[in-house]
Amino acid sequence: MVVSLSEDSRLGSLRELIADAARNEKNGLLMFSMGVVLVNLGLVVGILGNNAIGYVGGVFAVVLGTVSTFFGFYIAVYYSRRCNNLLEKAAKIER
Repeated sequence: MVVSLSEDSRLGSLRELIADAARNEKNGLLMFSMGVVLVNLGLVVGILGNNAIGYVGGVFAVVLGTVSTFFGFYIAVYYSRRCNNLLEKAAKIER
């Protein structure tokens, strides 16, 4: 038995998915910018650190910031593409 959803319920569920994708995209951009701040902070701490602990902390912050930057960029691009695909599906349903 095949049950099909009405157009209104499909559009409602697509709107929820679009809102989730947009929120996740913003979170990815936030993670990207936090990664950039961590990289800069790590560079400053690594350069100004007068002892080995400061230097190691700076290197750790740079590595963590770099990973966070790449991961945040990937998340932002992924959910941006997903949001565009969902918007295209919604446009097809509304026609």
